[in-house]
Amino acid sequence: MAYTTFADECLVIRKGIFNVDSDCYCKKGVPFVRISNLDSMIIDTKDMVYIPSGIHKDNLKTELKRGDIVLSKTAVAAASIVNIDCCNVSQDIVAIKFKANSKVLSHYVVVFLNTVYGNEQLQRRFTGNVQMHLNLEECKNEVMIPVFPIQFQLKIKTLFEKAILLRSQSQMLYSETQKLLLENLNLTDWQHNNNQVNVKSLKESFLSSGRLDAEYYQVRFDELEAKIKWFHYKTIAEIQQFNARGVQPNYVEKGHVPVVNSKHILEEGLDYDNFERTTEVFLSSQNRAQIGYGDILIYTTGANIGRTQAYLKHDYALASNHVNILRVKGVNPVYLAFVLNSPIGRMQTEKLCSGSAQVEIYPNDIEKIIVPILDETKQETIAAKVQDCFALKMESKRLLNVAKTAVEIAICEGEEKALKYLKENGNE
Repeated sequence: MAYTTFADECLVIRKGIFNVDSDCYCKKGVPFVRISNLDSMIIDTKDMVYIPSGIHKDNLKTELKRGDIVLSKTAVAAASIVNIDCCNVSQDIVAIKFKANSKVLSHYVVVFLNTVYGNEQLQRRFTGNVQMHLNLEECKNEVMIPVFPIQFQLKIKTLFEKAILLRSQSQMLYSETQKLLLENLNLTDWQHNNNQVNVKSLKESFLSSGRLDAEYYQVRFDELEAKIKWFHYKTIAEIQQFNARGVQPNYVEKGHVPVVNSKHILEEGLDYDNFERTTEVFLSSQNRAQIGYGDILIYTTGANIGRTQAYLKHDYALASNHVNILRVKGVNPVYLAFVLNSPIGRMQTEKLCSGSAQVEIYPNDIEKIIVPILDETKQETIAAKVQDCFALKMESKRLLNVAKTAVEIAICEGEEKALKYLKENGNE
């Protein structure tokens, strides 16, 4: 089998811009890719930050275009395709641009680097004691990339591009669903009052809420509550059947039961592919931490407090101690999770949380959240769209896994068997 290297195929392979911190970020400018943006071989633009064009122009050597590659320079070997028109990258990212006459296509190379054969080669090129970093010189000259006929590489690229399209459709549908929710609640154009000062009597404040922190009484919270109360609404306390945090898990690397941590609760779904594991014995001993289909999971501690997603798998799982399980009656749980994850729920979480160094929200706070209850048909419409988003994202991941498996089959068993696998599994 023929092989090549980055040194033979690349115009650029170098680490990104050094010494760019959050003070340099701006609302508009050039997308700036960080480690947190690398997600399943595709750049996730959800939490993208931007740098001024001046900084970008001073660092054009690491400017990347659609179809280029980024690698993690830290101890997690991750390769992703650039799926945006133009960007620059942080110092913890390696920027890679291929020659026009390269023997390998960039989409194929990303897939290969994410196979067991590519990943192991990258992992061996990490050096350091406390903080591991990818050795670029070794990466350039020693990582061997198998060269398959261009027709095979094109099939991998086509499958990859289909996966990117499905991911994009999922994100667009999620945004459209958020817009639909706000339209139904007449909140599309609502701009809350940023005035931090709110005058409350003792009866209206501490004696009714038990809270002395001024942040709890911001005008914008009162305005949101008034807006919701124009509609039929209920508190979580009125609809909850179960509302409690999970437990400290007993992690078992090869266990069969998924464990959901707060880090697995993302903005647009749960990170099903990266759940931790425990045993069935431990699950059965922790009744109050068991998760089933339709349970609502809430991020309760730290920076992303209030993130909420419905669990949409039929396999039981376990919730960790920083994940709150909410089970409700009389309201579509997928609709409710979507509302809680929208600005309507997140703003109320911001009001109800407590703590300074580490913010927390507890079950007795969650039950105070008020929820607009749309009619059943509208709830089902929103829930169906959310589930469609989930299905699109899962299909995108499935196609990427098909591409990865096909490359592994081609290396081990030959191109012919890989092509057969692609035909059977790639929805050609």
